[in-house]
Amino acid sequence: MAGAQLHLLIPGLRGPLPPDAREADCLRPRRPALERLFAQARTEQLPRRHLFGQLQRLFGLPTDAELPAGALGWLGEGNDPGQAVWLRADPVHLRPDNEQMLLFDASTLGLTADEAASLVERCNELLREDGLTLHAPVPTRWYLRSEAPVRLQTVPTATVAGRYFRDRLPTGGDAGRWLALMTELQMLLHLAPENERRADAGRPTVNGIWLWGAGCLPTSVAADWDTVVADEPIARGLARLAGAQLQAVPGQADTLPTTGRCLVVLTALADALQAGDLDGWGAALDMLEQQWLVPLLGCLRSGQLASLTVETTGQRLRLRRADLRRFWRRPKPLPHYLEF
Repeated sequence: MAGAQLHLLIPGLRGPLPPDAREADCLRPRRPALERLFAQARTEQLPRRHLFGQLQRLFGLPTDAELPAGALGWLGEGNDPGQAVWLRADPVHLRPDNEQMLLFDASTLGLTADEAASLVERCNELLREDGLTLHAPVPTRWYLRSEAPVRLQTVPTATVAGRYFRDRLPTGGDAGRWLALMTELQMLLHLAPENERRADAGRPTVNGIWLWGAGCLPTSVAADWDTVVADEPIARGLARLAGAQLQAVPGQADTLPTTGRCLVVLTALADALQAGDLDGWGAALDMLEQQWLVPLLGCLRSGQLASLTVETTGQRLRLRRADLRRFWRRPKPLPHYLEF
């Protein structure tokens, strides 16, 4: 990897974890490579942003504007957004609790391709009247196309999953119309035969759609990544827009590019935290340690890698070869570096 500058974007690396997780079994093993990274890297504090806000900054898009996640994701799925406005329209389960509603994202639903296709077609019978079209390239990610402009400020599904959402509904000039449409879709889905069958089988129903990320595809981005390694569709869309080489995430680091500036987006840790799966988070941490950080620190030590940057929510860690000789910065057990 001579000359390669590697930037790992790893949301969820430091948590936050539940306060009672300090004594969890998954935090007992020592992870020397990760502990060394935290101890010897040069640390920079960053504004706390979710994954998509971090991607906005890394690709030079204004972070105070709505990320056109729908158009970028549609591009990242391998499709052409054209000049239309796109939104993410994620299928969700809404459950009443304490006079409010909790939202659970598609990762909890176990949707099949046939169920998604059938529900999307049922929704499109309503949406076509307003010149809208719903698409489901995969069961868990839906996209809504609009030929008309959409004035909304929204938040990603991931930021409301497992939470009350009343204070995070879309706002903006067109909010009234779109909130009414979301309510109509809830009523339609509530009566859908597909959901009746799911309820009879004891499975959560798909009784809502969460809209976010409205906008057209940007004409360009300001980023000089030579390669982007990502499975997340918005990251892949940004890579295509930037003209970077695009690769799927491998199982380990030894297949990464050996030259140039490379961005790698790893979401397994954040996915586990969002699902409330602490053991899954620990397993993803073990994979990061063995399959990524151990070989990458070895490449840095030997001079095969020019620099290693690891970025997570609110923090950036930079390592060069000389930093590994900062012996006086002795690694501490991993919980010392985490957020609870």
